[in-house]
Amino acid sequence: AAAIEALGRVDAVNYLDAIIVCLKDTDAEVRRAALNAITRLGHGHINVDNIPRICTLLSDSHREVLVSTLSVLSQLVNNKENDQLAIQEAITDSDRDRVIQCLHHEAFTIQAAACTLLSHLNQHTATEDLRILANDTEQHDMARREAINALADLLKDKPEAINNELIKNFSQWILDKSQPVRLAAISNLLKLDKVVSEQIDVQPLEIIISAANGELVLETEDDSLDSSEKLNTISVTVEAPTTKEIPASKPIEYTPAESELDKQPAQQSAMSTLEALSMDNVEMTLAAEQSAQENTQVLSVAEQEEHQEYFDLLEENNKRGIKMKAPKWDVTTDARYLSLRVLGQSNSAQAVNALITALESSDALARHEAIRALGQIANNPHPPAELLNAFGRLVTLMHSDVEDNRLACVQTLGDMKHRAAIPEIINHLSDDDYHVRLHGVYALAKLCQLQIDQGDNDPEDQIVINDMNTDDILQALINVLDDKEPGVKMAAIESLLALRGISQEDNELEKIIRIALNDQGALTKRIAQLLRHYHAESAGGLLLDKMQVAEDSGHRRFIIEMLEELYKPEVLAA
Repeated sequence: AAAIEALGRVDAVNYLDAIIVCLKDTDAEVRRAALNAITRLGHGHINVDNIPRICTLLSDSHREVLVSTLSVLSQLVNNKENDQLAIQEAITDSDRDRVIQCLHHEAFTIQAAACTLLSHLNQHTATEDLRILANDTEQHDMARREAINALADLLKDKPEAINNELIKNFSQWILDKSQPVRLAAISNLLKLDKVVSEQIDVQPLEIIISAANGELVLETEDDSLDSSEKLNTISVTVEAPTTKEIPASKPIEYTPAESELDKQPAQQSAMSTLEALSMDNVEMTLAAEQSAQENTQVLSVAEQEEHQEYFDLLEENNKRGIKMKAPKWDVTTDARYLSLRVLGQSNSAQAVNALITALESSDALARHEAIRALGQIANNPHPPAELLNAFGRLVTLMHSDVEDNRLACVQTLGDMKHRAAIPEIINHLSDDDYHVRLHGVYALAKLCQLQIDQGDNDPEDQIVINDMNTDDILQALINVLDDKEPGVKMAAIESLLALRGISQEDNELEKIIRIALNDQGALTKRIAQLLRHYHAESAGGLLLDKMQVAEDSGHRRFIIEMLEELYKPEVLAA
């Protein structure tokens, strides 16, 4: 096994046939090593006559060998360097039947690998088996997710096989208890929307929009049924635009009887490492604040300011820990967020209108997902004209109290390439949130470059009333050089140098060099690399002048590092 792995690592293609012979070895580890080596060496070099030898391992009793066999066949079939058609023909019908049988294996890794291989083989006879696997809630989430992915891939190649029953299955999976299954259902429904016929009662995109609006709900057909019968009658209802709203059923009031367990002292539930760290931050903050209140009289003004900086840091870390903690929502709410996110992969006017509607939602996270999705659509080569209808609402949401939404708006407005957003983005270069300022610089630089390319000509689909000239935009970026955060200053430097908006007469270049020499040289090398491409000669002259008046050896060291980067021999030779 070690010898085979070594041959694979050194790309010993000449020994590929010898490695394939090792597939017959009695030791499972040797067979597995041979399969892994074939994966590395088989791209473009596999002989079609060797495919049946690999397929014999589809009946292997060792799990890892079987998983590797399925994975190797998937890669060989899917690799464009190989003769894909010849490889597919070399896999016999009996081999394909064994792959389908792997869908019923007890190991979910084997089930998932079989799903992938069946989709690459375009094995349409496996459609029903894949649907059954995806519907089986007792199976592992990974296997069900891959079954949905494979089913959608097969249906895309054979759209005539798509019927109302299959679309209904995808609708049910959107509200599945497993989030991976929900996401797979929504993503693949969007793919099927491009090929599905008009004979389907409800189009896939309409289902996704219904989920994005929170209108996709699980209901029982008859409330009079007992619990055992209800399990078999759960269905998904999609509200079509022309149908009337069905009034929601009244919630059932239920008061559980107090048991002996309820009377016991509450036990502290187990928490994750992140939750424990967040709790520690909260406790430390409270303890520090309490200590500060007790010692207010004995602390000097300077000490109070120093302690306050520490308290602010603890509070900021605590907020960051809360954001990092994975939130939990009910199935319908989570499906709504996922649907809004997936709509960003659509370039249709219908999707854009649904996202614009979501911008008016009272749910801040729903607005956030809609903003992000609109930005994703804006990056398409030819976004729909309806996207401009979101501009006014995005400008309004830039004044949101939620930092994440302000950040998303800044990024999306930059991606929309609408020059009317320039004044608003400039106003947010002084935002309280670091990330808003950082991405505001990048968005402003993108719009400034657009204005330089277009000159004074307004785009045909945009009306720019308060247009700003390029010099004013560059001056706004220059002002960012005084920001307190090194990352924001670095973003401004990168943008200014890329836009070639640095003027030595106005001392911007000297200000950039001063930034490079501060903060213990944290930005020295990166700034020198940027100056090398745009202002190597003028920057070198300024650095040599500063060398003569350097305060100490520390400053001289940073100056020497910048000069070394500016005048690297390979750079001069290039």
